[in-house]
Order: sequence, then structure tokens, then C-alpha cells
Amino acid sequence: MYQIMRNPDIIRTYAQNENENDIRVTTDMEGDGLIVRVTAFRAEPRYVILRWFCETEGEVKLLGDTWERSYGDLAWRGIEPERAMPWYFLLDSEEGVFGFGVKVRPHAICHWLFDADGISLVLDLRCGGVGVRLNGRTLEAATVVSCAYGKIDPFDAACRFCALMSPAPLPIDEPVYGANNWYYAYGNSSYGEILSDSKYISKLAEGLANRPYM
Repeated sequence: MYQIMRNPDIIRTYAQNENENDIRVTTDMEGDGLIVRVTAFRAEPRYVILRWFCETEGEVKLLGDTWERSYGDLAWRGIEPERAMPWYFLLDSEEGVFGFGVKVRPHAICHWLFDADGISLVLDLRCGGVGVRLNGRTLEAATVVSCAYGKIDPFDAACRFCALMSPAPLPIDEPVYGANNWYYAYGNSSYGEILSDSKYISKLAEGLANRPYM
């Protein structure tokens, strides 16, 4: 029903200079992912949009991610075609739960759009707000993954899908902890204040082998 692990039905590209549009986009199934690669010579790609047609019948609910972090605004909602869902989203329907996303550490800022006629993935390739200069190189922009989980608990589906998107998480030997001054300084910092805060945090963690960050 929602099969996107295939070549997109439509690929659109947008360049910094639309008169120079020699952008080439390829999609290849490798392992459990659909790898999106972008090549350009003179053109400076800004966006690549992939579109898969898949008709939706009946009621569905969508849970999307957020760009930075949740501010209490994550929720299962109905179809909102203009709603950008960063990185991945889950779909709950009578047929079960479906996951759509990109594997972690892509080389593009990615968000999804969903409407009753299909699914779109927007790859933002800009560098410093302008099109990226590939100069003939090929950029592995993102690896698309998707999975159907049937009629299971949506939370269980979310856990499984996040593991699919992040198959090799970065290991840490010890908990990472410490402090930051954003919520009292709000960017109005000085060398002396940060040094003072660092000494204070260090003193609170005195004797611990695992040192804090500031």
C-alpha cells in the first residue's frame, strides 16, 4: 500500500542558478535502504524532491519528528499536506503501522510531506544558505528506509523503526553530562563567565573520573 522502497515516480531538482541545471539524481537499493545520490557539474543544487504515488483510503494518523526537540507539540494528527515532518514519520491505519525515514547522519536536511495521493521527501542540500558546489562530485545525500509493522502497538513500531534508522549508534563509554548557560545567559556570555561556570561545575564533580562538560 505504501511502497516507497523503489525508484520515485517523480524527481524534481532546484538549483541556485536555474539556467545551469545539469543535476543528476540516482536512487539505488542497497541492503535495506534506498540510497539517493546527487551529481552536478556547473549547477549548484539547493533542493531535491522525491515523490512516490500511493493512494490513501480511510482514516490515517501521522506522527512526525521535529527539527530540534519537542516542545510538547508532538502528536498523532490527520493528513495535513503542508506539514513538514523532519527526518521520519509514522503512519497508523487500519492496515497497521508504517514507518518512513532516512538513516541517521545523512548529507542533507530532510523532511517528509504526506497527502492523500502520495509521499514526498525533500532534501535540502544548501550550504550556507546557497546551493552546494559539487563540481562534478557525487554526494550521497540520504538513505531512505521504510517498513510495515502490521497491527502492533505504535510505540513498539516506533522503537523498531528508530533502530532501523540508526543501526550503528555512536558508542559512549560513560554518561555524557555537564551544564550550559543558555537558560540564564541566553547567549550573552563572556570568557570570564564561562570560565567561572566551568570551575563551578568542575568543583561539583570533584573526585569523579568521568569529568563533566561545560
